Amino acid sequence: MVHRVGIDVGGTRLKVGRVADGKVVVRASDDTPHHFDRMIEVLDRLVRKVVPEDEPFTIGAGVPGVFDAEITGVVDSPNLRFLDGQPLRPRLAEVTGAEVRLGNDASVAALAEARYGKGREYPTFLLATIGTGIGGGIIVDGQLWEGVGGMAGEYGH
Repeated sequence: MVHRVGIDVGGTRLKVGRVADGKVVVRASDDTPHHFDRMIEVLDRLVRKVVPEDEPFTIGAGVPGVFDAEITGVVDSPNLRFLDGQPLRPRLAEVTGAEVRLGNDASVAALAEARYGKGREYPTFLLATIGTGIGGGIIVDGQLWEGVGGMAGEYGH
């Protein structure tokens, strides 16, 4: 069994959860250190708390900001400037040993809502995120609408 781990990188908190059948079954969190290497260390520690030892897992991470074309890292994160230009996906994969996928936090929240939450009842909807920053994800006919440059729904910018 390959476990699925979700990460929410926030301006004030890092949240990590192991997910099964669309529900978080184990969670851990800590303050967001505003230094790239330190954040990677904290994320690795939190991931180890939610995944059984020596069992395989994959990671999906929601991060506020605009990503590079290969989605390896953040190009612009107004609330987390220390992430700008850093190789987030490769570095997190290296320290955890897991396959890692990244996405804009509001967009992946909208996708999760469409697949597992109330969004299943509505083929088209807008999800708003309000935290350290403001963002949004748009689902149209059951699919994430990313728009030009992946910024559709990001009205906080």
